[in-house]
Amino acid sequence: MTGRYLEEFAPGQKFASGQLKVDRERIKSFAAEFDPQPFHLHEEAARGSVFKGLVASGWHTAAMTMRLLVESELKPVGGIVGVGFDEFRWPNPARADDTLHLDIEVLEVRPSKSRPDQGVIKVKTTTRNQNNEPVQVSVGTSSSGVGSLRRAEKPDPCSGAGSMSRAVGDGPERATEVATKALEVGKSLPASQVSLPQARISPMAYR
Repeated sequence: MTGRYLEEFAPGQKFASGQLKVDRERIKSFAAEFDPQPFHLHEEAARGSVFKGLVASGWHTAAMTMRLLVESELKPVGGIVGVGFDEFRWPNPARADDTLHLDIEVLEVRPSKSRPDQGVIKVKTTTRNQNNEPVQVSVGTSSSGVGSLRRAEKPDPCSGAGSMSRAVGDGPERATEVATKALEVGKSLPASQVSLPQARISPMAYR
């Protein structure tokens, strides 16, 4: 599907994701590069740790969550660009061979305070394993990519200000109906005064 615009989001909406398996060797290779602690790197050391087995780095869990989020049903226009978190925690570790999925809930949708034609969304994302246990919980605000569908509102001398532009946004049947009326009235107007404004989409960014 195509991306969702700001006006298509509302508090309380919930979205699902696909699934992603936690690969044992990927746990080790990620940790070797970014979080080289024994319980992420070595099976024996992990068994003797507080985790009692090999676990993914929390940052590995965050990276897998981002992959699932990007491929989920959320899909704001322009992508997901975060500016910060109100909450971010790992209630349980993600373990080798776990299968992860997301529960996504929209908490807040509002226009930007500095740019009224733009907006922000706040989303709670819970990453769960195959037993439905949470391995990551975050509440974050996205800052870029969500748009608001705006239609041109040019004065129309034939049938009232903005009627044609609204009709274009309403669909081809309505546009045809208004265009026919406009042409009938337009026979008595100079050609330069008869025009069909185009619908436009204004890209949005969060602020």
